[in-house]
Amino acid sequence: AIALKPNNEIAYYNLSLAMERLGQDEWAVSNAIEASKLEPTNPHPLIALAIAHLPENRSQALDAFQRAIAIDGRYGDKEFLNYLPEAGFSLEQTQVAKQILQMVLKK
Repeated sequence: AIALKPNNEIAYYNLSLAMERLGQDEWAVSNAIEASKLEPTNPHPLIALAIAHLPENRSQALDAFQRAIAIDGRYGDKEFLNYLPEAGFSLEQTQVAKQILQMVLKK
């Protein structure tokens, strides 16, 4: 999809989620960053970025999640995160997002 339409933020976002699930954190981060640049008002790429950053850089993970909350305050509600699978996040990624949110709230 990226080859056919390089400005397709959804392709970068989905690739980020897939790369994170494969343990390819650098690829996950770079694709989430690109998706967030292409669609700066969508919090989902920032949540994906937070998840991808967590293993290596907790500070950047928290920053990305806080930026998602700034776009849409509902992402500061743990129960709202239950809808992340509808946006392509796996159940495991949803759990990680909830863990990051808890870290953000404790900060």
